[in-house]
Amino acid sequence: MTTTRGCGRRLRTVNGLERANREDAPEYQPVVRTVGTGLPGYGSGAFRLRNGEQALAYLTSKQGVVHIPTIDGYALLLSVAQPELLLRIPRDRARATKE
Repeated sequence: MTTTRGCGRRLRTVNGLERANREDAPEYQPVVRTVGTGLPGYGSGAFRLRNGEQALAYLTSKQGVVHIPTIDGYALLLSVAQPELLLRIPRDRARATKE
């Protein structure tokens, strides 16, 4: 999946979107923030995850977190209101291209 982000750069993701709630997947828990902002109820920035992976995180909740790997050497951690809908997009696209 490829999406456009700020300044026209493209975000190239790989298959493997998955839920990353702390209870379900502790390996995706942000451990060290290298750059970013932390406020009550909001955290964003570049993090090192418990599994050693680098990630850009934009989190407003510990629930509904989705881990999105990229081919650029880092992952995205996003807290979303309906994670199941986001996780379904690549599956639906794959089915549509097969038909």
